Amino acid sequence: MLAFCTHCWNEMCSEEDRCPRCGATTAGADSRPLMEKLAAATAHPLPETRARIGWLLGRQADPAAVPLLLRLLNDKDDFVRASAVAALARHESRDARAAVRVALQDSSLVVREAANTALRGPAEGKGTE
Repeated sequence: MLAFCTHCWNEMCSEEDRCPRCGATTAGADSRPLMEKLAAATAHPLPETRARIGWLLGRQADPAAVPLLLRLLNDKDDFVRASAVAALARHESRDARAAVRVALQDSSLVVREAANTALRGPAEGKGTE
């Protein structure tokens, strides 16, 4: 089963007792609720980890994910902001949809393209998830 290290947020197998990326042990794992862990990880020092958090938040049905994604839209890293835009597109709230439209004006081409893709929706003729 797939799991994520709550230290570096690397994908790992749930049976592993150490993260293969950072070496953190899973023994005595962080018992906080997932959304609380994800909220804390939005401030992780590595941009690739913050981008991964955006991706994970996009897969949460919890409405509490939207404010966390809006926080990531203010990140200095273009790819973190693009990840947040793509994740916001998966949420149906008015705030999420408005944020995706605002991202069309972002200074970064990567973010603007993510917003364009999100607003176009799934391509016609493609299978659904």
